[in-house]
Amino acid sequence: MDEAAEGAGAVPVPPPVPQPVPQVHTPPVGSRVVVRYLLPTGQATDALGMLRSADDAELVVDGKRGIERIARGTVIAAKQVPPAPEPRRPRAT
Repeated sequence: MDEAAEGAGAVPVPPPVPQPVPQVHTPPVGSRVVVRYLLPTGQATDALGMLRSADDAELVVDGKRGIERIARGTVIAAKQVPPAPEPRRPRAT
């Protein structure tokens, strides 16, 4: 059988339907959070600090690196975390 005869009865396969990206749960504004998100290079990184605001476009986290504005579409995960531990007291010498 030649290739033309084989293709004549084949049913075309529809292209895959893009699946919506699941919406990541956003912790309450004012809580201490860790947000994992993608950098433009494709690598993931975390922002740790207080969640200052959250809307449909971005999350704003205030941490040790300063204010981080994270585009909602780059967020992989976000969760509330416990308060930072108290600083250690210096050892007596």
